[in-house]
Amino acid sequence: MAHNRGTRMEAALAADQENIVRQRDDRDSRNDAQRAYMQSQYLSDPNRGQGPGVAGKYSKPIALPPVDPAIIAARRDEAAKRLATPYQPFAFDLKDVNASGGEKALGIASTAAGIASALPTSVWSKLGKLIFGITLLISVAR
Repeated sequence: MAHNRGTRMEAALAADQENIVRQRDDRDSRNDAQRAYMQSQYLSDPNRGQGPGVAGKYSKPIALPPVDPAIIAARRDEAAKRLATPYQPFAFDLKDVNASGGEKALGIASTAAGIASALPTSVWSKLGKLIFGITLLISVAR
């Protein structure tokens, strides 16, 4: 229906804007989860910090402090769970955008009230006399 086209367009625009924000947030969240997953993989490596170094055989291996494996596993599992969660776009239910019968009736009534308030009182007195005359003729005709 044409009377709701503006509302539908506003709803579609709001949904598109919300999807843009959600996609950016999802992308940032996935990047953070990927970084956390890679960090947990590095921390769980028993040979971390032990390499030839820049000076080769003349460098001393770094003794890193131990990290609790439960913390590493929890971080890895949380990151893997986030990476496995698919993106879900936002959308309005188009039934919610449609106006109900009461909303349509109130819209028509408010338009009629606006027109009625703009008419001068002389028009209303003539209209009242006309309606009274018509009802009088109908009652006499019976």
